[in-house]
Amino acid sequence: MNWNDWEFIWKRQPPPVGASADVAQLAATFEAKRQRMGRALLVRDISESSAGVLVCVFLALFWRRMGPDGWPMGLAIALTLGVIVFFCLERLRAHRGRLGPEAPIAARIARQLAELRRMRRLHYNIIPWYLAPLGVSWALVVFAALRVAARHAPPGYFMDLMRNPATAAFIIGYFVVAVPLCFWGAWFVNRRAVLKQIDPRIEELEKLQRELTPPA
Repeated sequence: MNWNDWEFIWKRQPPPVGASADVAQLAATFEAKRQRMGRALLVRDISESSAGVLVCVFLALFWRRMGPDGWPMGLAIALTLGVIVFFCLERLRAHRGRLGPEAPIAARIARQLAELRRMRRLHYNIIPWYLAPLGVSWALVVFAALRVAARHAPPGYFMDLMRNPATAAFIIGYFVVAVPLCFWGAWFVNRRAVLKQIDPRIEELEKLQRELTPPA
């Protein structure tokens, strides 16, 4: 998930306020917000999957230029495709369980809550299903590139690179700062979205559900 995914999903809606929200307002805006979120999630999943496919095409072309020595690229492509398949399966699952506006509001609220709770689990635990596979994929790409380069580079080539201060600073900055920062940023944005957007919206819908549930 890109850094701006959740801002895209929520930017056209007032931020949820949680359990202090007005029940009448929640009921009046529930269906519109539900449909907007569904459309935004669909766009997000399509864009994410499309970007993943383009990355796989690029890696395949890169692998072709490397030749047989670049075989780790195949594993990297497989891992990236696995993440894409996960997104597609999630979208199909959500589509199968979607209720139309003609369904009772209590059923629509229950379904929305179930989706939000699942979303919370996925985004709060983004490391095992998203960051880890993509991190391993990135490491395999680097390994394949270094493996092929080591076989074709002249002796002492890599040592000469590290002796150049500018090149050494770029390499160290990329591996030590840029890449870890990108992965941490993805983790942070998703964790913040859970705390600032998903959790308050769950509280709102739970409050609305309680108000609409007749006393036993």
